[in-house]
Amino acid sequence: MRINLIIIFLRIGLLHRELERLEAINANEIRKFFNNGKKGKSYQLVIHVDQPGKGGDRDTYEYNGGTDSGHAFVTLNRKNTDGTTDSKTFGFYPYPPSVNPIASEAYGKIKDNSVHEKEVVQMRPISEKKFNDILDFVESNKNNKYDLNTNNCTDFVLNCAAVGGINLPKTK
Repeated sequence: MRINLIIIFLRIGLLHRELERLEAINANEIRKFFNNGKKGKSYQLVIHVDQPGKGGDRDTYEYNGGTDSGHAFVTLNRKNTDGTTDSKTFGFYPYPPSVNPIASEAYGKIKDNSVHEKEVVQMRPISEKKFNDILDFVESNKNNKYDLNTNNCTDFVLNCAAVGGINLPKTK
């Protein structure tokens, strides 16, 4: 599966410098966003992958005036009984955003990825319970450390998928 190969490549990359400007989101605010009085009728987890550079090749990162390692992030969608859809797109980042393979740890932050580019998108339907389980997972991980080698953006996506009942293999 193409997304599995991309996840392998993202695990060893370096952080985008342009991502430093993304707005941090309080994990509790994600749940509050969906607690708007609307009743959901269907739920979805969307997995996004921004491949290194222009994507489409096997490079683990590209240097074009700045390091581009790629990124993985998710969207939670809830289609409501009134015909509207509520969506929140976010990913996991180090703070400060200066990790590297030698100094791989930093505080972790959830950041808004609503305008982040992506080359690969996979949409999966999930139950209301799994949707809420993912929200619980995000809230419980709001103070987790980011580690480029063991707890990065890809791990966050893989864990969201697992909590949502979606089996994506972890990579070594």
